[in-house]
Amino acid sequence: MFGKMKVDDEEVTMRTPKQEQLTVPKTPFSMLSEYSPSGFSQASDVSLTMTDPAADDQADTTKDKLNSYLASRDISPIRSTMVIPWDTAGDRTKRQYVRKAKQVVFATLEEIAPSSPEMLFKAVEESLKKGEADDMDSALLEALVESYENSNHWSTRRQILSVIADKVSFSTLQKWIPDLTRYRYNIARHHRLLHGRGAEVS
Repeated sequence: MFGKMKVDDEEVTMRTPKQEQLTVPKTPFSMLSEYSPSGFSQASDVSLTMTDPAADDQADTTKDKLNSYLASRDISPIRSTMVIPWDTAGDRTKRQYVRKAKQVVFATLEEIAPSSPEMLFKAVEESLKKGEADDMDSALLEALVESYENSNHWSTRRQILSVIADKVSFSTLQKWIPDLTRYRYNIARHHRLLHGRGAEVS
């Protein structure tokens, strides 16, 4: 850069050093000033939840396949998945998922039994109830067998057998009581007819 100055009425040209721009190092405060309030709000919205990408991809793939099937039946897709326990869900949420589940279930039943999906649904219900009843019967039978094995006298065992002898076949009962003979099984049945189910004989 050149400058001019006047000495004794004569103009003299002088070279002056070029001004250099100083770079001020950034400090934490100066960096903060570069962000706007909207920038902070966007940064605070970042989720810190860790997820398993493989599990998410598999879930999405399964739901996508199901939604493709529903679309072929002109049924709205499944847009959300229930992630909270059923007992803690609100009534409105329960109604929403029950409605969607009915659509999916009956669409499937119509594929399996197009002429009678309702009858198939009732048969499935009865099968589920029977399964619960079978589990209950097994639990009761197990309790009676345990009582039988804990008894030391035949008279007490005969009373216990008379409770179930006419309800359970000999072959089934023998699976629970391997040393049971048909003679004692028949005596227990006879006991029920003479004295009553589980009655004590004095």
